[in-house]
Amino acid sequence: MWKKACLAAIGLAAVIALAGCSNGPASAGADTTLPSEGHATQTTAVPETTAAPETEPIPAVLTLDETYTIVRVETAGKLEVSAATALHKALGTRPNLTTDWSPKGEEPAFGACEILLGATNRPESAELGEGLGPNDYRVAVQGEKLVIAGGSDAAVVNAVAELIYSGVLAEGTIARDFTLSFDGADTREEYIANPDGFLCNWALKFDVPEWMTDWNEKLAAFADGDGRMMSSIHRSDFKQYPENSIEGIISAIKMGADNIELDVRLTKDNVVVLMHDETLKRTTDWEDKAGKNGLPTSEKLADWSFEELRQLRLTMNDGTKTDYLIPTFEEALIVCNGRITIRLDKYGVWNWDRDIQPLVEKTQAWQTCILNYHFSLNQQINIVKKIEAAGGTAPMVFYKFDHTKRADWPKLLQAMQKQNYLVIARWNGFSIKKPTTYVDQATNELAAIKDDIRFYIDAHLLGGGLETPEQWKYLYENGVDFLLVDDGLPLQIYIAENFEPTPY
Repeated sequence: MWKKACLAAIGLAAVIALAGCSNGPASAGADTTLPSEGHATQTTAVPETTAAPETEPIPAVLTLDETYTIVRVETAGKLEVSAATALHKALGTRPNLTTDWSPKGEEPAFGACEILLGATNRPESAELGEGLGPNDYRVAVQGEKLVIAGGSDAAVVNAVAELIYSGVLAEGTIARDFTLSFDGADTREEYIANPDGFLCNWALKFDVPEWMTDWNEKLAAFADGDGRMMSSIHRSDFKQYPENSIEGIISAIKMGADNIELDVRLTKDNVVVLMHDETLKRTTDWEDKAGKNGLPTSEKLADWSFEELRQLRLTMNDGTKTDYLIPTFEEALIVCNGRITIRLDKYGVWNWDRDIQPLVEKTQAWQTCILNYHFSLNQQINIVKKIEAAGGTAPMVFYKFDHTKRADWPKLLQAMQKQNYLVIARWNGFSIKKPTTYVDQATNELAAIKDDIRFYIDAHLLGGGLETPEQWKYLYENGVDFLLVDDGLPLQIYIAENFEPTPY
């Protein structure tokens, strides 16, 4: 559901001479002789003619049925193929993915009735797609063709998703004066400032309810110990984008996640950046660039300056190269502030006072960073005091409850709540892999405090990394209501289908 997409009715620039998929008859006219300039007018006889037959009025809508062919480029990737399949399904026609394309140098005899998807070889596609950036799309009816143009495969997918989700194709028709457009971010800086301008490539998989991206709803849900299931996504949405990337963070935000686990490290010149590993080899194109153009040969991130790191590009977990940059922590705070919370990992590499709080204060992202359970209670109290002294609002607090001291838990929780902490519990038995064993032990030990607070676990470690709705249902029914997962999208769909928004 893309809020910036706009549907506008426009008048037709010219009368269309086509009805359905056939050409109408040409009009007959009288044969007259016009007077020559500078001469006397001479009237000539006008022969009688047969009256022109009336043409059928042009329908106000196009009927998109089996007489229409979806045309896409021959080299379409998975995203555009998925868009073509979704269109077929929405229109009740059978996908024919081996023939729904326009071969290079040829003009297939599909006829006038076509749905043009992406950068086809039809002139209408080139015309409508002119000047589109990677996060822009346009849709319009031209003659007997529905033209869908986007500046990238993701943009085409989002255009089709909006067509389907908005219901304009529900009747298998579309108004002839229909237009749809999205003017997204043209640069990385633009979508950092406004994440709504970035188009995610999973749009056809999930029509996100508006409440799932409501910041105030998330804050209310954190405070509701018996409320809906809440989600945390491991290293941002690394199933769709590189881990710890701005793009992966935006993807998690737009799919409605409540929290993101991110990894923080420092460059040689002490710029705080996002990176899980100590080395650059696994997550960047370091091997292609190390030692070239004056860049360091070391694979350790700490041996590179920030400007040197900006020459590298992030890779997907399968090694696929992208054009995305290693982000700064400040960029992540700008994107996340007022949209989603962060749990910072790699404690010990960074220092809160020196590295984190100055950036939190600069961006005013006070409630964004949930205080990690790596801090002792006294450290957490001191951090909260510093935040409040700087004019900020105290964030939520993760606290790891040590089972060897469980007799002290109720008293400890009471003391923390007197400090106006919003506490989230993490049990320290997360190395257990079997969900039933984990839940049996964890819920028995946490029974004394569970009714008051959220219970967070690293669900991506359970069942050997198996993440299923059945597992999530079992965990929730047994008191575990805040899950860290590797694959965020299926969990977000599960939450949308099984829970209601938290009132506030």
